[in-house]
Amino acid sequence: MPNPPLSLFHIALAMLITLVFIEPVGAEVPPAGRYALESQMVLPHLDEMRRLSRHRTVCFEGQDAEKFFPVFLQPAFIGCELRAEAGEAAVQHYVLLCDAVNGASGHAHLKQRAGGLRGELKAKMGGKNMTFSQFVTAIYSGPCDAPALSDSPTP
Repeated sequence: MPNPPLSLFHIALAMLITLVFIEPVGAEVPPAGRYALESQMVLPHLDEMRRLSRHRTVCFEGQDAEKFFPVFLQPAFIGCELRAEAGEAAVQHYVLLCDAVNGASGHAHLKQRAGGLRGELKAKMGGKNMTFSQFVTAIYSGPCDAPALSDSPTP
């Protein structure tokens, strides 16, 4: 027995169900909320920097990926931002853009994982020809009540 042809109603219904239940491309990665953050700087030829970790709490509101990388608190990064590029389902890619002529350049990514994120920033300081990386692990700890920042270096 042949299948009856699909009506326009059935096609529209299938499209509506697909739009409602499928996560859109470019979904928010990382999700907004409060994160416990551990970061580590890596500077080539400076082994002592590899042992320095920082712990802080950040409130991420959805568009400010710089909060995951504490190096953006440094004066050299005033006027710099991470601009989102096309990402994958669980990974958001960024390009580092700076206003200053001798500003930094580079790229970063944040990857979702169970309970939080893992991120990496690779940068080159323009006039100084200095490269560095900053690695972060962020554990989601719930929604933001009020922005709270704390810094505590750990050897």
